[in-house]
Amino acid sequence: MQSGEEQEQFLVSRGYSRESASVPVEMLLRWGRGELERVGIPQVEARWLLEWALGEPLGVRTHAGIRAAEKYRSAISQRRSRVPFQHITGEMTFRYLTLKAGPGVFVTRPETETLVDLALATLEPGSAVVADLCAGSGAIGLALATERSDTQVTMVEISPAAGRYLETNTRRVGQFAAGSRVRICMEDATGALAGSEETLDLVVSNPPYVGIVDAPTQPEALADPEIALFGGGEDGLVTPRGIVTRAYELLRKHGTLLMEHGEDQGAALVGHAVNVGFYSAETVDDLTGRPRFLRAVK
Repeated sequence: MQSGEEQEQFLVSRGYSRESASVPVEMLLRWGRGELERVGIPQVEARWLLEWALGEPLGVRTHAGIRAAEKYRSAISQRRSRVPFQHITGEMTFRYLTLKAGPGVFVTRPETETLVDLALATLEPGSAVVADLCAGSGAIGLALATERSDTQVTMVEISPAAGRYLETNTRRVGQFAAGSRVRICMEDATGALAGSEETLDLVVSNPPYVGIVDAPTQPEALADPEIALFGGGEDGLVTPRGIVTRAYELLRKHGTLLMEHGEDQGAALVGHAVNVGFYSAETVDDLTGRPRFLRAVK
């Protein structure tokens, strides 16, 4: 007879032979926590993945069907191999949105939500014209269009792979705030929107800004597409500088650029913004106190 531990391992890794079989939810959770703990991944992810596999919160049922158990086993196996959580579930959350995620598009980070807060606080009452340069999944632009009325948002992205997620997420969100609308432009953000010079109230951007010398080593970060990570050059500032320059051309007088950057890039980007012509430029901290955003006013 198998010991309890051997039986648990068998149930999770192999399943029963009958489709009608079920596996105790608590046993699945205990196994998943142990598997992730062995590779240094927070145990809470085991709970999140189990709820995803079940399709409902824990506590609704005591047993999982064998298909859900196998789905969970596969998810834990992938996560142990450092496949990003969002790639396993195919979704990522950003503010009030649930967006499609996967290989080919940048996985949103919590600090970027502060960029949306800054944007909402910057826009004056009334209609607004906004561009989200290097839009990726569309997280920033779609958040603005769903949280603020009378806002026209143009989302610019150059990567065809990311563009497919951008289109999917735009359809997925579907309904925007009253009077708000979005459009997608597939082109290089550093030269985008020809003919729209001096018409925008706000430019927001989370561009690629990682330098060659600062290449990430975390497996999950390396799963992001290189085009969304590396900003060009050793310091990673080729694309961010291009965004600053193009934003100045697109913004109307008193318009604002808000752009995310690395912790050690603030001074260089403030200097570039001033050289381009912005009369006010400063670095804004994120919620952890790290210098994370450029705010420049034309």
